[in-house]
Amino acid sequence: MAPDTMMDLVGVWVAALMTLSVFSFLFRDNVLYRVTEAVFVGGSVGFGIVIEYQNGLLPKVIMPIEKFIAEFAQKGGADFVWAAYMLASLMLGLLFLARFSPKHAWISRLPMAYLIGIGTGISVPLTIQSFVFTQVQATLIPVLVRADGRIDWVGTAGNISLIVGVLAVLYHFFFSLKKTDPLSRGVSKIGIAYLMLGFGSSFAFTVMARVTLLVGRASFLKDDWVIGTLKYFNLIPP
Repeated sequence: MAPDTMMDLVGVWVAALMTLSVFSFLFRDNVLYRVTEAVFVGGSVGFGIVIEYQNGLLPKVIMPIEKFIAEFAQKGGADFVWAAYMLASLMLGLLFLARFSPKHAWISRLPMAYLIGIGTGISVPLTIQSFVFTQVQATLIPVLVRADGRIDWVGTAGNISLIVGVLAVLYHFFFSLKKTDPLSRGVSKIGIAYLMLGFGSSFAFTVMARVTLLVGRASFLKDDWVIGTLKYFNLIPP
């Protein structure tokens, strides 16, 4: 699409030049790539700080404290408990700044330990629920799949393959068992084959995602930068 204003055109050119600077790393490391990388990292950090302030610090800390101070006379005991908790949390967060002091950097370990402990306590049950219970439940499937009163052989073959793959992979990771007989080694090799299929699929998905990003950038350079610039200066018909 063609840029509508000069500012849009400048933005397209800046984005195109930065894209080409990143692509220049394919030849070798250079100054343009390092400058673009620094701009990208700095912009991401700045954007993250603004988002964190607007969505976290302002609505959850500053505005509640201002409201508490403005309505101080009407507050009760529970409100003072909340204020004490908020003040303690704020002070604990400010201790992170001690990291910049070579002498008192150890103080930052206190809020870090608190944050890691809270995060672990929250994430462990969620992880077990998402990656253990859900996976086990997805494996508990019928061997025979029926559709319209008949056996769906395609669905049945898929379920059998899933069950065999799960059991074979689990058996492969029982390293305490000595897999010396032909049956054990065969089941273990089946598990390895399923693992390789899973890893290959994940790698292929990653490659496809990266290629999609490359196609998107190439399309931007062709449509927005080259053709868009020519249309903006009326060098080609819109």
